[in-house]
Amino acid sequence: MKASPLRRVTVVVIAAAACGFALAGCAASSTPVEASEFTPPVTEEGAALLAAFDDCSVVAEALGASLEGYAIEVDSIDATGGFCDWRSEASPGQTIGVQIAPQPNNDLPDASSIEASGGVIVANEQLTASGGVLYRIPSEVQGAFSATGLLPGASVSIAAAGFEVTPETEEQLTAAVVEILGHTPASQ
Repeated sequence: MKASPLRRVTVVVIAAAACGFALAGCAASSTPVEASEFTPPVTEEGAALLAAFDDCSVVAEALGASLEGYAIEVDSIDATGGFCDWRSEASPGQTIGVQIAPQPNNDLPDASSIEASGGVIVANEQLTASGGVLYRIPSEVQGAFSATGLLPGASVSIAAAGFEVTPETEEQLTAAVVEILGHTPASQ
């Protein structure tokens, strides 16, 4: 059954009002919170991951040939996580990025949730044995390719956008996720 245009508008207005009231309550706080006061928890797996990949040049080694012709644009790895982004020197709209998250993943998605969002589970005994999951979202689903490996104590995501990702590149980037997560105690 389709919702009428009026019903959709009513739902959007109610949702916007609820968000506004919720944000207004936050703004009324008398004690401002400094951004530096919050440090996300880092798991044992996450700490090992950050120790092994403490610089984006080390992450680049895991990506190998898929970074040929790319220059580092964002190199940010610290005790709370990491972001590494490379941009094509020939076509600036082409990017490859890596996110390393050393925080706990309390609720790993199940296969049906991943598949419902257009994801494809990638069989990987190493991650499965560690209680994790590996999946890809092909570029035709979201306009960019991504591969994500989730463990209970850390995660790694690699995304490629701005160009047609070949099956070979998909394999290379997915293998890089597994290689990077292989440096956690749970995966060894």
